Amino acid sequence: MKGLLAVLVALLLAGCVAFAAVGPGPVKVGDVMTVSLDGKWNRAPSMFAPPKGEVWTAEGIPVDRLTFFVGLADNDVLYRSQGADEKKLPKFRAGMHPNEIVEFYEAYATADGSSFTLIKLEPASFLGADGFRFEFQAVRKSDEVRLSGVGYGALRGGKLYMMVYTAPTIHFFPGYLPRVEAIARSARLGA
Repeated sequence: MKGLLAVLVALLLAGCVAFAAVGPGPVKVGDVMTVSLDGKWNRAPSMFAPPKGEVWTAEGIPVDRLTFFVGLADNDVLYRSQGADEKKLPKFRAGMHPNEIVEFYEAYATADGSSFTLIKLEPASFLGADGFRFEFQAVRKSDEVRLSGVGYGALRGGKLYMMVYTAPTIHFFPGYLPRVEAIARSARLGA
């Protein structure tokens, strides 16, 4: 894992990996979701993104991530893992309840040995429909950084739409949380 991180940092420093500025204003996510931004974010290259989604950052990938999972259908995975047996990866099922979806997310968040503690799970509006909101804390195994996170999700037409923000608990998470919450409130399917 440390070797991969070193290669990614080297590529970033060499300028080989391009981030694209997004916002302010309406921005399409995965060609099916639109969010409204009050400032700029940076869309990460696809190498950081889930198969059906995007990753954005305000401060840089090692610091914070706003991950969008867009339209996961039955048997879809959140992430593909290099060298992992595809049959052993947890898969989405259309009938999952919010607590099962959070457990599904947790399985991926802890696959590298990081910790995950669910703080709160509650009903919330997302994409203009009934959905859920969850808060969590984590400790990233690679560097022992304490993270806080918030996620929003909803099932629409049997598919999962979710956004999850993670950042260090001190300074970054509380600093960006109001912007993330505004993005969640603005999220809509379609243009």
